[in-house]
Amino acid sequence: MRLRERIQTRMDEKGWKLADLARESGVAKGYLWEILSSEKEKRPSAQTLYTIAEALGTTVADLLGRSTELKSVGSGEMPETLREFASEANLPDEDIRVLAAIHFRKEQPKGKEDWRFRWDSLSGASRSFSTSGSLFHATHRLY
Repeated sequence: MRLRERIQTRMDEKGWKLADLARESGVAKGYLWEILSSEKEKRPSAQTLYTIAEALGTTVADLLGRSTELKSVGSGEMPETLREFASEANLPDEDIRVLAAIHFRKEQPKGKEDWRFRWDSLSGASRSFSTSGSLFHATHRLY
């Protein structure tokens, strides 16, 4: 399914016309029409996609047809240093899974202090996006 089809499906679910989406998203009706009716796939900016997704009550990942499910990390796959840090920091399981799934330049942190730095960085940034206090919920809000 293409972007325009996903947007149209969400609009249909809400019983919206083009004018409704334009009003709720603040995106120009003409530009929305281009996205929805062009034979050539339009590539709106990330900000425009985010605005449309917010108005439709969904995520950018959903509009792009991407999964937001975190890969399951078995206990044998989790680095020992992450286990140690998570235990010391008393992290909930869902936040541990988020940390375990993140790689930077195809690598994970090596030591507990590296995990702490990553956790502090991500949890600080997530406060802008979530009131639940959970990194898991904040990352799903972002994607």
